[in-house]
Amino acid sequence: MENPLGKMPYNLEKADWKEFDRELKDSSNLAEFQWNPTASSQVEELEKHAENLQILIQKAAEKTIPKRKAFSRSKPWWNDHISELRKILSREKNRWKKSHTEENHEQYQ
Repeated sequence: MENPLGKMPYNLEKADWKEFDRELKDSSNLAEFQWNPTASSQVEELEKHAENLQILIQKAAEKTIPKRKAFSRSKPWWNDHISELRKILSREKNRWKKSHTEENHEQYQ
């Protein structure tokens, strides 16, 4: 089965997981998603329930998890930690440019 989150890139770092959990539980109480595992033994029936579960998760994700904005120069691996490290690097580079001391050069490297 294909990962439903792979098709639509969600910003999982900004997800409201409590709301996602609540939405998933509320949706699973609907009659179309009810499942009795002891009564379901046929492969086709299990496949149908797996697809229903996938739909349920997709709907909850669409309602509660913001999507990433894709740009031509987007880097999906970039995060806040990397941004902070880049700021530090830039700051140390500027210090070294202003004052070419050995200490500033070591901090920049």
